[in-house]
Amino acid sequence: ELLACVPSVASEADARRQRTTLMLRNVPNQYTRALLQDTIDAVGFAGRYDFVYLPIDFQTRAGLGYAFLNFVEPADAVRFQKVFHGFS
Repeated sequence: ELLACVPSVASEADARRQRTTLMLRNVPNQYTRALLQDTIDAVGFAGRYDFVYLPIDFQTRAGLGYAFLNFVEPADAVRFQKVFHGFS
């Protein structure tokens, strides 16, 4: 019965293909939400996401280096990972 709780490799891959929310790491601290959106839109994702969260330090006004992005369709999240993996 314990084995039933361990997801198979195939089901993990299927789950990854259904995700719509991604965490972006290593976002430059000087990026604003608008600049991040402009960057994402410029490579073909305009209108493909419905939520962006880029937390900032309110005292310094600097970003914290990460963001969350939610896509409307899981396929766009998969494509985004391929396009932005290693992006600089």
